[in-house]
Amino acid sequence: MDLPFMPGWKSGKWMDLASYCGKGEDEESRLISSFLLRNIINAASVRSVQRKRTTESDGSACEHSRRAKKNKPNERIIRLNQALETLLRNSKLREMGPALESCREDAELLLDRALTFTEIALDNDIRKHQLEVMVDNGAEQRAVVDTQRQKEIERVKAACDSASKLLCAMESCVSKLKANVEREESGECGDETSLLSEIDGLMFDADICRQLSDKMANFHI
Repeated sequence: MDLPFMPGWKSGKWMDLASYCGKGEDEESRLISSFLLRNIINAASVRSVQRKRTTESDGSACEHSRRAKKNKPNERIIRLNQALETLLRNSKLREMGPALESCREDAELLLDRALTFTEIALDNDIRKHQLEVMVDNGAEQRAVVDTQRQKEIERVKAACDSASKLLCAMESCVSKLKANVEREESGECGDETSLLSEIDGLMFDADICRQLSDKMANFHI
C-alpha cells in the first residue's frame, strides 16, 4: 500500500530503502544514503503538514497558491528519488563488477577454445584434401601402369605367336630336309645321279634356308 505522506511509494519499497541506507559499502555511501533519506522524510513531512492546513474555503486563489507550494516538495522528492535511484544503480553495478569480470574471462576462454577448434577443423580439412589428391594421383598412376602392363602382355603374346609360327616353319623345313636326305640315302634316284638332280636338291635346300631366314627375320620380342 502507499505511504500516507509519500504517494506512489509502497511500504515494501520504503523498507528496502531504509535497509539499503544501513548497508552502505563504506562510510561515504552510508552518509549520502542517510542524507538522502532524511531529506525525503522531511520533504514528505512538510507536504503532509501543508495538506492538513489546506481547507476547501480558501477559494480559487488559495487553491492555486496551495498547488504551487505543494509542487515544490513534490519536485524535491522527485529529485531526491532520482538521486537515490542513481545511487542504488551505481551500487548494483559495483556489486555486479566481479561477476561481469568473471563472465568476460569465461567469454575469452570460450573464444580461445573456439579458435582452437577452428584451427583443428581447418587442419583436418587440409589433410583430407591432401589424401584425396594422393588417392586421385594413385588412381591415375595405377591406370598408367595397367595400360603399360597390358601393352607388355600384348607384346609378349605377339612374340609367343611369332615364335610358335617360327617353330612350325622350322619343323616343316626340317621335315622336308629329312625326307630329302632319306630319299637320297634310299637310292630312289638310282645309281647314276645326274647333275640336274643334284642341282634340284641344292636349290631345294637353298629355298628351305631362305624360308627359315624370312621366318627368323619376322620373329621379334
